[in-house]
Amino acid sequence: MIFCLFSACGQMNKNARFPAQGPHTTPWQESATAKVSCDVQDIKGDEEPGFVLQERGLLQGVQSVFNSWLTKRLLFQEHPAEPLSAQTPDFVQMDSSPQAEHDQEADMYTQTLNVRTTFEPRANLQGTIIDLENERSMAANYDQILIQGQDWTSRADGAFFIVARPVPETHGQALRIIGSGRIYHVLGDLVQGQLLETNKEIHAGDVTYPVWVSARVVEEQEPELGPEQEQSVPEVVVEPEPKPEREWSEPAEPK
Repeated sequence: MIFCLFSACGQMNKNARFPAQGPHTTPWQESATAKVSCDVQDIKGDEEPGFVLQERGLLQGVQSVFNSWLTKRLLFQEHPAEPLSAQTPDFVQMDSSPQAEHDQEADMYTQTLNVRTTFEPRANLQGTIIDLENERSMAANYDQILIQGQDWTSRADGAFFIVARPVPETHGQALRIIGSGRIYHVLGDLVQGQLLETNKEIHAGDVTYPVWVSARVVEEQEPELGPEQEQSVPEVVVEPEPKPEREWSEPAEPK
């Protein structure tokens, strides 16, 4: 059965359903550009503007990618396990010395970042949600969850993750992304995370996968100007006014 997307006045209907797509069998990689700014007064005395804006841009870029995947209701298949090695990059990779541009006229800092997100759903990266905030039966945006992980949790502090659920019609052969989140605390193979965006209620038993994210500052490029072209300005010649043939004189007095 095919579902159609309707829109009115250019605004997307949040309840619209998208056509089901075939499951992805290769790692996904998608990038987003995030331009962030903040007032000088927002920077505390011991903070570096570059790091403050880098964190904001990282979150903005990742959420942009996650929202794209959630909107498309993407399906995927789990890959065979491939253990992490010492050469495997960290789940979050940032610039070691990010720079922020200071706009003196507006008294603001700005920064543009390219945020790249890579998702590789391998069996040894799977985690399972085992508890929800305040012992709830379901969770949604910005709720806290507890995840039972595997060896990957040792490097997962600050990592982003997606939440998925098997699709019944595929008899467990495919999963669909239903949410996203970020890990804020690691304790052995247990991690605590906070949900970011969801399009379904999240339940205990749903599975998670960490993703790799990198953020790099992008320098603003000034538009290249071509050689100046001479504008043809018509020559204007001002002719002197002709002298009158007779000298002007006052009229004679009436008699």
